[in-house]
Amino acid sequence: MSYANDIVDRHASKGGQRLFGEELSAMDIAHRLKAAMPSIGFCSKSKGIHAFLMTVRMADEMADDDVDLVVEAIEALTLISKPFNKALVMVAKCLNQLSRVHFSKSAWIIANTRATKEGYPTHRYYRHLAKLA
Repeated sequence: MSYANDIVDRHASKGGQRLFGEELSAMDIAHRLKAAMPSIGFCSKSKGIHAFLMTVRMADEMADDDVDLVVEAIEALTLISKPFNKALVMVAKCLNQLSRVHFSKSAWIIANTRATKEGYPTHRYYRHLAKLA
C-alpha cells in the first residue's frame, strides 16, 4: 500500500469518504495533500525540497500519474497552503543545482514552470548559454 493511499484510508476511517472507482478532483487532491504534507522546517532548504518532492509524489499516486490533474492539484495547493508555496519557491530558486533524477515528470514540469515564471535560471537556460560560448 502506498503512503498516499494510507493517508486517504486514515481519512476514511475518521468519517471521510474513500472514493473507490471514482476520479478525485484537483481540489480533493489538494486538500488531502495539505493535510498530509511533511514539515518544511524553518528556513531549511533541504526540508523544503523534500516536502515538495514527497507532496508531488503523493499527488502522482492519488491521480494515478495523470500529469494534467497533478499540475492542476498542485496549482490549487499553492493557493491554499503557504508552506507548500514556500517549498515550491525554494525548489524553483535552486532548480539549476538539482539533479533531474530526483524529479518525477510532473514535479519537473511544476518546478520548471515556477522557475520560469519567477525568472530563476533553469537547466535549459544554462545549456543555451553553454552553446553560445
